[in-house]
Amino acid sequence: MDNTYKITQLLHFFLTKFNYKSVILSRVQKDEVWLVNGENQTYSLIRITTKSIEQVIYEKSRLDESINFLANNLRLPNRTFLDIHIGKDIILDDEVYDSIAIDNDYYDGIDVSFAYPGIKNVVHETSDPIAETKQLINDINETVVTARKQKRNLKKIPMIVTYVTMAICVINFILSFLLQMNYDSVASMIVMGADYKMFTLGLNQFWRLLTYGFVHGSIIHFLMNMYSLYILGSALEESIGSLKFGIILYGSTICGALLNGILLDNSMIVGLSGGLFGLMAVYLIMAYRGGYLSSYYLLQIILVNVAISFVANVGIIVHLGGFIAGVIFYLLFFDNKSRRNLSILLLVLYVVGIGFKYVTNRTIRPIYGGTDAAVVEIYRGLNMDFYASNITERLYEAYLR
Repeated sequence: MDNTYKITQLLHFFLTKFNYKSVILSRVQKDEVWLVNGENQTYSLIRITTKSIEQVIYEKSRLDESINFLANNLRLPNRTFLDIHIGKDIILDDEVYDSIAIDNDYYDGIDVSFAYPGIKNVVHETSDPIAETKQLINDINETVVTARKQKRNLKKIPMIVTYVTMAICVINFILSFLLQMNYDSVASMIVMGADYKMFTLGLNQFWRLLTYGFVHGSIIHFLMNMYSLYILGSALEESIGSLKFGIILYGSTICGALLNGILLDNSMIVGLSGGLFGLMAVYLIMAYRGGYLSSYYLLQIILVNVAISFVANVGIIVHLGGFIAGVIFYLLFFDNKSRRNLSILLLVLYVVGIGFKYVTNRTIRPIYGGTDAAVVEIYRGLNMDFYASNITERLYEAYLR
């Protein structure tokens, strides 16, 4: 008799009672189905097959590839695997995987009833296999539909970091525009937080390594970055969480500035592109591993960010530094646990290495003669005379180094 109804009985058991989900693999064979539940503490992966247990040894390479593929792409916390064979096979103690054989009034192999109560009685005879199979499938479908409705009703994680960052950038752009109506444009951007080594390193204003990301040099530059941030925020923040998203965005922004600072003398940099390239690196790797590399939105992000590489005041080195940081953050947050120590080491070496090189580099010169004076003039114009005088004294000391 066809074993379809027995497979359906097991599927119904795991899908409706233990929240497993069926998955489709390119190399899956017609006489097996795969289930996954990353939250299950006993087995995150299950295969149900009608094949004999003797065939496992010949399929080990394929099965290992499937297990590793699912564990990596679904970011499972563990890759524990249970192999279920329908039939009255004899399960030995030294099988390749944790295995059981199950059939009508038959069960052999490891006892998993502590984790799945009732499993020994799931497969049973039925007077009408076709009717029962239809009933079980309808029940499974209803369970799936109900779960989807509940998921839709759950409150989505708001894109807090995305929207807050966009708001800061909008406010900064407006204030910078107002300043530029009366003062020098370069000096205005420095006042608003641009990364300018004479101030960042010479005056120890290291906060500029982050705040430059909120400053933009033109309306095109601003709109491109805000569009990219919104797309990346929509694609990533809700799925990976605001904390990780913020760490990647701001961490990559800082790393981009540090790398730029050690490779270039005193170029002023503005824009959030370093952080965006860090996010893009994470999304690219996820897209490659998840099989949706040709995503339309991903293509837009790449084209926009390549385009802004040629906009004034935007450094390609900043993009490179942010992208490298993004790759390391991916290894840290989303890759195999076994590589986490390596990713931590890489992140420490990268940040500490370029950070040390940056702070020990004392080659500081103004962009042009009047830049620093123009910045001081703005502070005085804003009735910040005490701060302007303080800046003037500290700049003089920096010139003498």
